[in-house]
Amino acid sequence: MNRKYKIRYDRILAVTAIFVLIIILIATALNKAASGKKEKPKKQDSSSASSSVSSEIDSSSGVVAVEKVYKNNSDIKTGDLILVNNANPYTIPASPTATIIKDYPAERHYYVVDNEISLNPEALIALNHFMDDYYAVNGSEDIRVIDSYRRNLTDVSSEIITGLSFNIGIRINANSSTQYTPTDKYAWVTNNCQNYGFIERYPEGKSDITGRDASFSHFRYVGIPHAVYMKENNLCLEEYIELVKGYNFITGRLKITIGDKEYEIYYVPENTADVVTEIHIEPNKEYNISGNNIDGFIVTVEV
Repeated sequence: MNRKYKIRYDRILAVTAIFVLIIILIATALNKAASGKKEKPKKQDSSSASSSVSSEIDSSSGVVAVEKVYKNNSDIKTGDLILVNNANPYTIPASPTATIIKDYPAERHYYVVDNEISLNPEALIALNHFMDDYYAVNGSEDIRVIDSYRRNLTDVSSEIITGLSFNIGIRINANSSTQYTPTDKYAWVTNNCQNYGFIERYPEGKSDITGRDASFSHFRYVGIPHAVYMKENNLCLEEYIELVKGYNFITGRLKITIGDKEYEIYYVPENTADVVTEIHIEPNKEYNISGNNIDGFIVTVEV
């Protein structure tokens, strides 16, 4: 005897609903996994802009968010903190940016030896403020810049070629100068240069490190927080560059307080596996990034 089987549409519908639900759950999980992946930043070509910026969460640093700046590795050769000496020669840029001092539209309380010597624009502005205050204190305009950058320089082991350094003398008359020494009223220059971002580049007792004889008259622009720290801790630039290498974004930054301003300084090594180096900075902070002319970048953040 044949049995007739009744089709149970309610069971078919139930099974179908279960399969649809499973498919929806699998699709949702796959979509979440895909959206959770971070896209790797694209490499910057070395001929492109020198830096780019992005921001994102970075839980590994202990900071809720970071600003990521990408610097071309070639920028290691540029900036206020580049170290130039016999071991680390300067790379002459295709288009030097030094400004001829005579052409700068400002009333100066100092002299220059001729119409050719120039300085990096930021260093020149700092020098003008420096000499304005020297004049305000001493009522004297007898400081003369006797050596600085000139367009025909070729010695890449000399800092003068960077446009960040200069030598001064004491003006006697229109045609002659005498050697600068930090005595009497001129002591103010040496004692206060750091407050304008300058250091004595070749201080006494450091010749074995700098490779140059000590010189009272040779000054170098590095920026105020760095100059003040070096002065207070009796460091030459070689020593300071090495010291900063011990500080980084995650485990500890060099903290410098000057009046009501606070700075944090740290080092970022060159990413030798790429043409760009990723640099982390706390967001919404003013910062400056300089190469050290050796192997990485020095970040200065005003907090």
